[in-house]
Amino acid sequence: YRDAVRGNLVQTARVDLAAGRDLTLALGFGASQAEAVGTAGAALRTGFGRALAGYAASWVGYDVGLVAPPLRFPGLDAAAARELRRVYYLSANVIKASEDKTFPGAVVASLASPWGQAVSAGDPNNTYFGSYREVFARDLYETFTGLLLAGDRATARATVRFLFERQQLPDGSMPRNSLVNGKLAPDSFGIQLDEVTYPILMAWQAGLTDRAFYRDHIKRAADFAISHGPSFGSERWEEQGGFSPSTIAAEIAGLVAAADIAEANGDRAAARVYRGVADDFQRSVKGWTVTSNGPRSPDPYFIRLSKTGDPNADIDYNVGNGGPTLDQREGIDAGFLELPPLRLLPADDPDVLRSLRVVDDTIRVETASGPGWHRYNGDGYGDRDSDGRPWAPTGQGNGHLWPVLAGERAEHHIALGDRTTASRLADSMRRFASGFG
Repeated sequence: YRDAVRGNLVQTARVDLAAGRDLTLALGFGASQAEAVGTAGAALRTGFGRALAGYAASWVGYDVGLVAPPLRFPGLDAAAARELRRVYYLSANVIKASEDKTFPGAVVASLASPWGQAVSAGDPNNTYFGSYREVFARDLYETFTGLLLAGDRATARATVRFLFERQQLPDGSMPRNSLVNGKLAPDSFGIQLDEVTYPILMAWQAGLTDRAFYRDHIKRAADFAISHGPSFGSERWEEQGGFSPSTIAAEIAGLVAAADIAEANGDRAAARVYRGVADDFQRSVKGWTVTSNGPRSPDPYFIRLSKTGDPNADIDYNVGNGGPTLDQREGIDAGFLELPPLRLLPADDPDVLRSLRVVDDTIRVETASGPGWHRYNGDGYGDRDSDGRPWAPTGQGNGHLWPVLAGERAEHHIALGDRTTASRLADSMRRFASGFG
């Protein structure tokens, strides 16, 4: 076959490795046969040893440019601290390695394919589960903060430019996700408001605030947010719509950032509108998402979301993924923890602290590696209990613990001044890892 339009082109060769011979295989890619052969030949002339040494040296050079992690972690011994420092660099390298090599800033959500052993990445009937090698604005916000704190400001700024210059839609919003070239993917359905407003916050933090960038990108995203918020599309788990504390936190922070950028560029009228809407959302978020008559506690607590903005209403919804139907007042996640780090509520806010107790009573699990948290109660996005088969494409599984939520909780302990618990949660995340990390 000269091409592989409808499948994979596979080449095989038989090589005599008798008498302990060594074999060096050079694999070259190109737009033509001559170009591919030329690439392979150049690699052979360079030699594998030099290529490997150059590759390793490039990562050493990258790590030297990062902010060094602390030498000590409260509550951990020296060996655990050394392991956390190793994991710090490994994590930073995974983030950087997840950036596309052609389109700067296109850091994919993951290099993995969920349940890839069961669902073909090329199956047109399962495009949703084909791959996470796509760019999601929400995931890229988390990546951006990691890059910024690690000291890689150049890549952090590139992620912002990718979102606004390649992914942003004509109406100012961001799609759910895109391919690494910014074009829509087969699963680019639905708009989520935190994915519209986190990029504004990213631009503000990265200093991409000049007049042209504001006019062409920031203003369009902010205008979309105020015309559609506070409840539009689905929340961070992408399975439910409603008034979500985590989404509203992103909206408020994004609009405040947009107001600052607008004012710096002389657009005072827009700045007043953005701040006014942000203030209204901040004053209202508890009224929309804190229930005072829910069954989980006699005291008020945050719920995962309210369907209509009334958290005391008797409204049921099915959580999806083969999970149960719950009264909205029983639906628990820790999405409200997005509010304190964005300075929208103090870390020791009484409703936040009470809600954390509800979270721990409902979705916290103790493991041999340390505590972990489910996304929410009733989550079915996981493997089957009966036989361990993958979730996809049956959609009936048992939700897993998500290590990222231990990190989210650790950040809250840092805000409370409890660095010892935060360090131990970081160590738990390290223990959750398998293989090399």
